[in-house]
This record gives sequence, C-alpha cells and structure tokens, in this order.
Amino acid sequence: LRRQLRQRRQRRWAAAAAMVLALGVGGLGGWQARDATLANAELPMADAVQAHKLFAASQALDIQASDPAQLRDWLGRHFNRVGQLPDLAGYGFRPVGARLLSNEQGPAALLVFEDGKGQRISLFMRSPSEGFRRMPNGQRVDGQLEARYWSHGAYNFALVSAADDVRGAGVGEVLRLGL
Repeated sequence: LRRQLRQRRQRRWAAAAAMVLALGVGGLGGWQARDATLANAELPMADAVQAHKLFAASQALDIQASDPAQLRDWLGRHFNRVGQLPDLAGYGFRPVGARLLSNEQGPAALLVFEDGKGQRISLFMRSPSEGFRRMPNGQRVDGQLEARYWSHGAYNFALVSAADDVRGAGVGEVLRLGL
C-alpha cells in the first residue's frame, strides 16, 4: 500500500513537472515569436517620418524653392503621373525646397514647406511597397510628429507635421485631394 502511494505521488510530481516545463517552453517560444513579429512589423510610412527627421530641419535639400511652380517643375522632372501640387499659402506655408531620395521601390521625394514662424512640414511621396500596395487613408503619431498618409494614382503619400499642429488635418486633406 505504501509503495502504491509513493508511486502515485511520484507520477503526480512528474506530471506537474512536465506541465511546468511545457508551459515554460511554450511561453518562452511564444514570447520570442512575438518579439520577431514586432521587429518585422512595418509601420505605415515610417520612411516618411525618418526622412522628415533627417532632412526637413536641415539645409540638405537638392533644390531651394520659394515658389510652388518651382517645386511642381522639379517634381515633374523626377516623377510622372503626379497631379498638381496645391498652393498651401492659405494655411500659412510656403515652399522651402525638396530632396530626391530612394528606397527599395525606386525614387522617393521629400518636399518641405515652412510657415512664418519657422515651423516645417513635409510631403513625402514614393512608389508603393510590398507591405503597402495601396495605402489606406490614415494617420499615426510617432513621438512629436504626426504622419497622415494615403495613396493616389501610382504613389503613396505622407504629410509629416508636428503632432500638436492643428493645421495638419486641413493641409493633409488639401494635398490628398490635390495630388
């Protein structure tokens, strides 16, 4: 009788140990898979936010332009099938310049605008990526910046502005409808 009780107790301990081991291995594997998935998750228009951080505040632009027509001409030389670039003077922004960039899909462009107080916004455009063929209309905040993004024609666009700039919604809508 004692031997049977001891064997039963040992089986219970072995089953409990196997259960703890299985839960530990499963939890660790699930956590590793979660980390890998998050690392591979591509945020919409992350390249637009990075380009804004790198170039919008600097003077490292390919073209300095104070006239919207200059930016339109420059854009037309590097990209085909782009609509008319709207004038943003109604929102207090004037063109500063543009920079030609590239990514894995081909050429990309960053157009920079500034208001009278020195606040800058940028319009980023590029060909669709593997993860985002057609960019849904949306927006996201990344630190102090807000990106409003959409697709139109053959390109994906993002307007990057300060997250607390209330003009972002209106400028984004004008650009979305104008391009």
